[in-house]
Amino acid sequence: MIRIIYFIIVLLISQPIWCQDLTHERSSGEIEKGIHFSKLDAAKKQNAIANLNKAKNNRDTLNILNAYQKLSELYYPNSLCVQYADSILLLSNKKINLYTTIAYIKKGAVLYEQGNYPKAIDQYLIALKHANKIKNVSKAQVLKFNIALLKNDMGERKEAQKIFKEYLNHIKANGIQNNIKNYKKGLYGLADSYLYDKKLDSAESIIKEGITVSLADNDSTYYSFFALNSGITNFFKKDYQTAIENLKKSKEILLKDKNESARVALCNYYIGKSLVATNATKESLIYFTKVDSILNINKDVSSELLDSYKYLIADAKQKKDLKNQIKYINSLIKYDSILDTNYKYLKNTITKKYDTPTLILEKEKLISELEETNHFSIIKIIVLAVFLVLLSIVLVFFIRRNALNKKRFNKIIKELQENKEKPEVVN
Repeated sequence: MIRIIYFIIVLLISQPIWCQDLTHERSSGEIEKGIHFSKLDAAKKQNAIANLNKAKNNRDTLNILNAYQKLSELYYPNSLCVQYADSILLLSNKKINLYTTIAYIKKGAVLYEQGNYPKAIDQYLIALKHANKIKNVSKAQVLKFNIALLKNDMGERKEAQKIFKEYLNHIKANGIQNNIKNYKKGLYGLADSYLYDKKLDSAESIIKEGITVSLADNDSTYYSFFALNSGITNFFKKDYQTAIENLKKSKEILLKDKNESARVALCNYYIGKSLVATNATKESLIYFTKVDSILNINKDVSSELLDSYKYLIADAKQKKDLKNQIKYINSLIKYDSILDTNYKYLKNTITKKYDTPTLILEKEKLISELEETNHFSIIKIIVLAVFLVLLSIVLVFFIRRNALNKKRFNKIIKELQENKEKPEVVN
């Protein structure tokens, strides 16, 4: 909050400063053409609803749960996804099973997409407890990945990258084609983390793979995600024209899905920043204003989006528009407070309920392995001792037997010699 107040004071007492022209060489490379946008498959929805009704008529609890699970997947990240997940939890009646684990994962994922990170982490931690209880390694990996997304948003890039790589390796080990959707998700998470860690070449490599996989899978949603990241990479590399082209391409697809307003805001922000960098100040304000409009609706705040207000406040000041100056200053203070609250909650919750327990489990695992090693060493020592005792017994037996045989042999030799020395009797 202090940094925001300081920033506002600087804006109010200084003239607006805009970025100067930056020379750049336009890249000849361009992302492949967007593919036709498609979302929920109506036939699959109807089939899932028909299966649900049939299962209800038959009072078949297992198939009711299967239908709810399928519908929650089909409606993700729509709010109906949460309703079907809640139906799973209600029907399960507080029992811990695979369905309840998936339900909490879905709820957490929808809340994450909505920018409600505190509630998202709460759902993930419940789901993780369920996954560990039923010993489902795959779901535990998914949850570890989802928590890494939050870590990445908190700026813990290195830790997030480590988890993203582990997750991708886990999917590869089990066959990419068997889990193509989560593979794209893993690539997107890793690319995003590399991007904001300024590992731009690594980010580009992952983005290209993501685009290739998305096109092969006819997935316009993830195509738009990778196009967004590609545009941001272009911006960081100061290839502003290519950045604008890729960001607009991504935005065109994202606008067709009302659940993607947060990523639309990112497109607007980086288009605005690219325009500022090329001295198109007036046009850039159109996009920063759109960022403000989206934040007023979804409250999905990030530190980069808050930067939009620097330009909006400076422009209002230059025009002596006191009403908008106050409006944008209030918005900046409000959203910075939301961001700060979210960060503190995530930091405390992840540290106390995830990182610390994970470290304790890791420590207990190491202790258990050490004890097993020590136990195994003790067993080896006991076996070796028993072997040596048996060997000693065998050796003693053979030594004694040899001694007895030698004694007998000497006795026989002696008797033979004595018999030989006696005079023969003559009849």
